[in-house]
Amino acid sequence: AIPFFVIELVRMVDAAHATPAMDALAQAALAETLPANVSALILRRLAFLSQPARQLLDAAAVIGVQFPQTLLRQVDRLEDDSRIHALDELHRHVLILHERGDAYAFSHELVGEVIYQQLSDVRRHHLHRQIAEAMVSIHADDLTSVSHQIAAHFERADCLLEAAHYRAMAQNRADVRKT
Repeated sequence: AIPFFVIELVRMVDAAHATPAMDALAQAALAETLPANVSALILRRLAFLSQPARQLLDAAAVIGVQFPQTLLRQVDRLEDDSRIHALDELHRHVLILHERGDAYAFSHELVGEVIYQQLSDVRRHHLHRQIAEAMVSIHADDLTSVSHQIAAHFERADCLLEAAHYRAMAQNRADVRKT
C-alpha cells in the first residue's frame, strides 16, 4: 500500500498543477496539505474530475474492478461522445486502464473501493439494480452464464425476489455441470 500511496500522491499533485481552473493560490494550498491516508488521497484526486467522469466512475465502481463499456453504456446514462471523453479523462488521470476489447479496469482495486464506499446507500442500491437489469438485457441469450453476478447485484439492490430467481438459475447451472 505504501508504493501505491506515493504514486497516487504524485499523481494528485500533478493533477492539481495541470488543472486550468485552479488559480496559483489554490494550487499552493493543495500542495501544502497532504492527505492523511489513501482514501483521502483518492477522494482528493476525484475532485478534479468532470461530472460525466465521476458519473461513469460511480457506475464502474458498482460493477466491479473490471467493467465492460457495453455495460457502462446501459447504466451511466451518458451520450456516447460524453462517455468517450469521460473514459479518456479517466485514462489520462490513470484512474482506469484499458484492458482489451471494450473492457476497462481500475488502475488499482483501492480506487474502485474508495469510490464505492463514498456512494450513498440509495445511490449504490439504485446502481446495483440498474446493473443487474442491464446484464439481463445484454445477456438475454445466455442468462445462465452470468446468473450468479446478476443475483449478486439484485441482492445488493435489496431486490430479493429477483436475486432468488437468479441464484436458483446459477444453482441449476452448477448442478448440470456436476453431472
